[in-house]
Amino acid sequence: MSSCGYIGKSADTRDFFRVWAEYTKCYPELPCFVKYPTIVLQLHERLSEMVYHDRILYIVAPNLQSSISPLLDITDSKNPTIVLNNDGVLYGVTVEITPQNVLDILKSRILVKNTV
Repeated sequence: MSSCGYIGKSADTRDFFRVWAEYTKCYPELPCFVKYPTIVLQLHERLSEMVYHDRILYIVAPNLQSSISPLLDITDSKNPTIVLNNDGVLYGVTVEITPQNVLDILKSRILVKNTV
């Protein structure tokens, strides 16, 4: 089963993970989320792990958003809130981080318009 992750630190994660746990009761096929404590110097390593382990989505903590943008293949802003892995191509997407938005992205798997 594929997994997703939350990279960095943020005080806002508790509510997200609580609601996501409820979603997985309704949709057991949803991937699990794992917290990956990350600092800026570890971003390249985390993205390499994402591709190697076929993780499909990372939520990016606010303090890492501007630093991760230059490491991505395609992004829709300088401060992406989500990184999506599509067969090794990393997309940065900026959306409000809510369980529903993440669910919608995972269900659609339509990643981002090709804007660089």
